[in-house]
Amino acid sequence: PEGYLLSSNEEEVVIDGSEDELKFEFVNSLITGTVKVIKYDDDENLLEGAIFELSNNDYEKIVTTNSDGEAVFENVPYGEYELSEISAPVGYIKDTDAYDVEIKEDGEIVELSVVNQAIRGNILIEKIGDDGEPLQGAEFALYKDGMAVGKALETDDDGEVLFEDVLYGTYEIRETKAPEGYVLTDVTFIAKIDKDGETVSLQISNSLITSTVYIKKVEKGTVTGLKGAEFIIEDEEGGVVFTGSTGNDGTLTVILPYGIYIVKES
Repeated sequence: PEGYLLSSNEEEVVIDGSEDELKFEFVNSLITGTVKVIKYDDDENLLEGAIFELSNNDYEKIVTTNSDGEAVFENVPYGEYELSEISAPVGYIKDTDAYDVEIKEDGEIVELSVVNQAIRGNILIEKIGDDGEPLQGAEFALYKDGMAVGKALETDDDGEVLFEDVLYGTYEIRETKAPEGYVLTDVTFIAKIDKDGETVSLQISNSLITSTVYIKKVEKGTVTGLKGAEFIIEDEEGGVVFTGSTGNDGTLTVILPYGIYIVKES
C-alpha cells in the first residue's frame, strides 16, 4: 500500500486437497524518515533555542534546536508536512515562512536550513546644555558586558549622535569627552534594544564650566583693602559681562562661565 514498504516474506503454498482454505499473513512496515532543521543567524552562526513544529492532519511534533543549531524530527511517517518556527531564539526575529516537507522513501533524511535575522535598533542621544541648547562635540561610547562596542561618536550641530544597527541587548552609554567649556558627566546611562527597528532616545545634559574670579583692591604699599573701587569685566569680543565695586574689605568676587575675560578698573 502507499506509504508502506513491500513485504519481503515468502510463503510456500501446497494445494493437495487436504485443506479447504489456506491463510497467510504478510506484514508491511510504514515508511519513515527524518527531518533535520539547521538554524543559522544572518552571520551564519548556529542558533540554539529555536522552536519548530512539524505537522499535518495526523501528526504534530515540536522540537527545539540544540547547541549545534539542529532540530531533528525522527521516525516521521510517510507523507506531506508543514514545518514552521513557533518561537525564535532570544534576540532574533521569528521566521514567519512555512516550509513544505515530504517523506517518500524509508530512511531518507530531509534537511532544511532556516535563517533568523537578529533584532537590531538604534540609539539616539541628544546633548543639551543647562538652558536646553544643543551641544556639539560631546563624544559618547557604547559598552556591553564591560566591552566597548564599535567606535565612539560625536554629537553634530544639532547636538545629536545616532548609533545605528545596534544588536539586541542592554548597553551602557558613557560620555568620553565633553563639549568644550562643559563638565564631563560621570553618569552611566542604560539603553535596551529589544524590538527590531526601534530607536531608543536619551537626552543628556552638561553643565557649563564655571569659576569664581576674586579681585582685591589695596592701597599702594600696604595690604589695606580699598572700598568702592569699580571694575568691569569684558569677554573676548569686548562685551561687558560684569560691573561691580569692591566692598569694605576691598574685595570683589564674581562667578563666570568658561572663557577668556579682560578685567578693567573703571
